[in-house]
Amino acid sequence: NMPLLEEINSLKQALHREQQASEEADVKMRMNKRELELVNEQLKKLKEKNDSLVASHLQELTVVNQKVQHLERELVRVLKDHDASLSELKSARAADASALDGLREENAVLKEECRTLRSSLNEQVFERQSIVELTVQMDENESLKSSLVEARQRLEHVQSFEVLSQAQVNKDLKRSDSDPFEEFPLNNAQIASFSLTPPPNVVTAQYEMSMRKISFLEQEAMRCAQLEEQVRQLEKALQVLTTQYNELLEVDGERLERIEELEHDVIDLRQLMKEQ
Repeated sequence: NMPLLEEINSLKQALHREQQASEEADVKMRMNKRELELVNEQLKKLKEKNDSLVASHLQELTVVNQKVQHLERELVRVLKDHDASLSELKSARAADASALDGLREENAVLKEECRTLRSSLNEQVFERQSIVELTVQMDENESLKSSLVEARQRLEHVQSFEVLSQAQVNKDLKRSDSDPFEEFPLNNAQIASFSLTPPPNVVTAQYEMSMRKISFLEQEAMRCAQLEEQVRQLEKALQVLTTQYNELLEVDGERLERIEELEHDVIDLRQLMKEQ
C-alpha cells in the first residue's frame, strides 16, 4: 500500500502542478485575449483614423484638382492675354516706329524751315537796315525839296529883278541915245545866289522809287512777322509731338514690364502644377 500511496500523492502533486500550469495558461490566455482586444481596438481606431485621413486626403485631392483645373483655365486665359498683349505691343511698336519716323521727318522739315526762316530773318534785318538808310535818304529828299523850293523862289526873284532891270535899261536907252553903251548900275547884293540842285523830275523819280522800296520793305517786314509767328507755332507743335513721343515710350515700357510679370506668373503656375 505504501507504494500505491506514494504514487497517488505523486499523481496528486502532478495534478496540482498541471492545475497550476492550467491556471497560469488561463491567465496568460486572458492576458493575451485582453491584449488582442486592445490591439483590435487600436486597429479599429487606426482604421477609423485611416479612413478619416483617406477621406480628408480625397477631399484635399479634389480641392487640389479643382485648383489645378482653375489654374489651367487661368493659365490659358493668361496666355491668351499674353498673346493679345504681345500683339498689341507689336502693333503699338509698329505704330510708335511709324510715329517716330513721322516725327523725325517733321523734325527735319522743321529744322529746314527754321534754317530758311533764320536766313529770311537775316535778310529782313538787312532789309530793315536798308529801310533805315531809305529813311535817311527820304530826309535828304525832303531837304532837297526844301532846297528846290528855295531855289525856285530865288530864281523867280532874280527873273523879276532882271525884268525890272531890262525895263530900266530900255528907259535909259530912250532917254539918252548919245551914250548907248553906258553901264547900267546894278546892285549885285540884290541878286540872290543859289546852289546847284538836281532837276525837279529827278528828285520826284527818286522820291517815288524810295516810296516804292519802302512799301516793299514794309510788306517784307509783315511777311517776316508772319514767318516768325509760324516758327513759334511750329516750335510749339514740335514740343507737343516730343511730349507725346515720350509718353508713348513710357507706355511701351509699362507694357513690357506687364508682359514680364505675366511671363513670371506663367512660369510660377507651371512650376506649381509640376510640384502638385
